[in-house]
Amino acid sequence: LEYLSLYDYHSRLSQAGAAASEQTAVNFDKVRAICTEITKDLSTRQKYVVLIRLFEFILSESKEVSITEKQYLEVVAEVLNITDKDYALGYSFAEKNTTEIDSRQCLLINAKESSTSSAKHIRRPGMAGEITVIRFSQPEIIFAKYTGKDTLTLNGQQIAARRIYVLA
Repeated sequence: LEYLSLYDYHSRLSQAGAAASEQTAVNFDKVRAICTEITKDLSTRQKYVVLIRLFEFILSESKEVSITEKQYLEVVAEVLNITDKDYALGYSFAEKNTTEIDSRQCLLINAKESSTSSAKHIRRPGMAGEITVIRFSQPEIIFAKYTGKDTLTLNGQQIAARRIYVLA
């Protein structure tokens, strides 16, 4: 994907400290242009999948997300017409060590007695880990992520821990 290779290139530049502020502004313009081109061919649901996959990609490394990386994500979300609320929810969801997400758009499935957040909760006694499900209402799309050591399957396929799955 062209935008991922562009992201990798600019990420390496910013980590090395080689990117000047003028160059960064030009790079943001390139990202904006690429996203504008991509947006023409994507449905709203597909735009959310692209953003969640970018979150997953950027947050997959163990290092802290840089300011430049966050700015790239914000530019992508802006061009894809993702609301700030959905952006924040998606980012929190994609984080590796997600604590309970305090949103009515979230469902937590775990062994705990109850949830302290406004998220819906289903108790599964004996479950080692947690399934987090989020629902974006505008495009009617649902994502799920499992964190734990149990072996779970989805449609006969084993679920990898900390990987995000599109459910609907």
